[in-house]
Amino acid sequence: MNIKGELVGINTAIFSTSGGYQGIGFAIPANMAKSVMKSLIKGGKVIRGWLGVTIQPVSEDIAEHFKLKEQKGALVAEVVEDSPAEKAGIKRGDVIVRYDGRDVEDPDHLRNMVAATPPDSKVETVVSRDGKEKNILMKIGELPSELKIASGAYDFDNVLGGVSVQDITPDLRRSLNIPQRVSGVIVNAVDSQSAAAGVLKREDVIIEINRKNIRNTSDYRKVASKMRSGDRILLLVYRGGSTIYVALSD
Repeated sequence: MNIKGELVGINTAIFSTSGGYQGIGFAIPANMAKSVMKSLIKGGKVIRGWLGVTIQPVSEDIAEHFKLKEQKGALVAEVVEDSPAEKAGIKRGDVIVRYDGRDVEDPDHLRNMVAATPPDSKVETVVSRDGKEKNILMKIGELPSELKIASGAYDFDNVLGGVSVQDITPDLRRSLNIPQRVSGVIVNAVDSQSAAAGVLKREDVIIEINRKNIRNTSDYRKVASKMRSGDRILLLVYRGGSTIYVALSD
């Protein structure tokens, strides 16, 4: 709560090396929790908006390369086939700088805004393309049920929530120099509020979860769907030419 007694967030976890409180906590913003509550009351399930893009932060180098005035927005790295974004004309290399009249600070900011947008809504979006801004009107879709675990952007009941993954395509294998012997799923993005933040990185390849081989997103969903808050997870990850184990927990 803030100094006015207004609810601003709901506690979800604490940072601790001993099991006791050490002064650092994590919370879900109240407006996000309120949106989930309304959706559950109205339809009995959480319904989220969906664009169908893989996005990444705008670094200083990227901002310079794409002729951006500010180091803000979300760079589109991939557009899902037949998605709302593709139908609206969003292209790989576009930088989404405004969404529904609001400046886009970073990928997390855009994800939260899109997730809170009711499906079938028409939203005015501004992208920077080849150094010029372009207005695009798009119709927001509903996050497909088969993507909810794999993308996991807001599944805070799941310890792997917040990790967006995809299958290793031949093009990705070549561009990321992933050896043929390595199979698994590629990490597209990690939500900064998730338990995986600071542990997993973009372009990591998850090979195993708790000693179980992960060959594709189907395997990932089967294993990830069984994980719950408080679970301790051991991941085998291929990163930068090396295979390493990393531990993950709430």
